[in-house]
Amino acid sequence: MLSKGHEYTVQNGSNRSNIGKTIYALAAFLAGVLSLILIRYFSWFPNIPNIPNFISTAFLTALLFFILYYSFNHWIWKSKYISKYLKFPNISGDWACNGESSFENLSWQAQVKITQTWDRIRIVLITGKSSSESVSAAIIYDDIKGYRLVYNYRNQPDSLDDESLKTHIGFVELKLDLDKNQASGNYYNVSGRKTFGNFIWTRQK
Repeated sequence: MLSKGHEYTVQNGSNRSNIGKTIYALAAFLAGVLSLILIRYFSWFPNIPNIPNFISTAFLTALLFFILYYSFNHWIWKSKYISKYLKFPNISGDWACNGESSFENLSWQAQVKITQTWDRIRIVLITGKSSSESVSAAIIYDDIKGYRLVYNYRNQPDSLDDESLKTHIGFVELKLDLDKNQASGNYYNVSGRKTFGNFIWTRQK
């Protein structure tokens, strides 16, 4: 299974390329200002060899871009107001899942763990007998219907001796209600175990 997650798309959200360009422009501006400050500071020490301005500016731009993008990728975008403005919902965290399967109308419970950065996501659902992990995902924004999460997953039983469970792949579609910290929707197992069902996720605080 993928340990670092995978890329995901956000339909109708802010363009990632434009955000990257904005961060680079900010890094270049800050690098230029900082470079001038450093040149003036080191001019007070004549014994220190001068570093060409374009070299120091290029180095500072690269360094600042790395710092700014890393911070934005992991933390800044998750701010409530920034996330809302960019239309990139933060769904990371632990969720409690209550589901019902078409197989003998079986009710079941699970824990869902989501790790999410600006450009990668990992969704892991763990039951008492198996676990599934996302292999691709998309978040869809609609200004009337709100957010939906759709993803494909691969499920792996904890024990290969359990004849009622088989390795399989499936598809999930969830409607997100972030104000109530809930999500509800359906899942479909399409290969290896042809069952389906519905579930409700509740975000753990």
